[in-house]
Amino acid sequence: MTFGNIALLLFAIQSDARRLIPCPGLVSSDANEVQDLIDIGPRAVGPTSCACNVAENYTVDPGFFRLNISSPALPCREGSYCPGNMTEPTFCCPGYVCSRDTTSMSPCEEGTYCPPQSVQKLNCPPLAVCEARTDTQDKWGTILFIFLFVIALWSLWYLYNIGSHQKEDIYLEMIREVEAEERARSAKRLEYERTRQMLLQKGSVGIQINSSTGKKRLLGDEKNGDKGSSITAGSISKSNFQIADVSEANGDIKMV
Repeated sequence: MTFGNIALLLFAIQSDARRLIPCPGLVSSDANEVQDLIDIGPRAVGPTSCACNVAENYTVDPGFFRLNISSPALPCREGSYCPGNMTEPTFCCPGYVCSRDTTSMSPCEEGTYCPPQSVQKLNCPPLAVCEARTDTQDKWGTILFIFLFVIALWSLWYLYNIGSHQKEDIYLEMIREVEAEERARSAKRLEYERTRQMLLQKGSVGIQINSSTGKKRLLGDEKNGDKGSSITAGSISKSNFQIADVSEANGDIKMV
């Protein structure tokens, strides 16, 4: 290899000299983290690591990049970041928003989030949490809200069912009371009918009331020839008769 070829090789190597640096526009804490990755080695630096590859011996206008000193300047695409002297474009950093001309970058505020290659900030949805310079939304708030909402619905359903069961118990109790009263009335009617039949068979003394005139007639023992006699209210004392305490529903016969 001649001296001229060696000189050309050294010039080519020197002309393509580049180095990785934390991209301009990063806040100091983020820049320190990127520098730690750079110190580990190039393999630790990914496309979204916010490390800019800049030329050391030639200049490139912002918004453009040049692969080497002999290549033409090419425009950076929207969503990338080319602050100047870039040998290749880099993605707009996660948690940051870049201008559409790729020349500037600024952090996202709290309440917004910016995925990689963002050209506009995205508002944090309701119930989600978005801290400053974040590229994702924390959905634990949404999950917690859904959980509490489900618990509230279950509680309402449970209380409704309890109320329904209580109403059913009340209705059933009312029905049982009505049935018990009806059975009691039926038993009384049956007892009355038995007593009436028994008294009619024996011809017991009683009072017959005319429902139209209201007059009362003393019933005698018809088997012994006593046809009875008409009486007025209060003319006969209850002490003179054995009280049977039975009554007919239509008021025609009352035994006293």
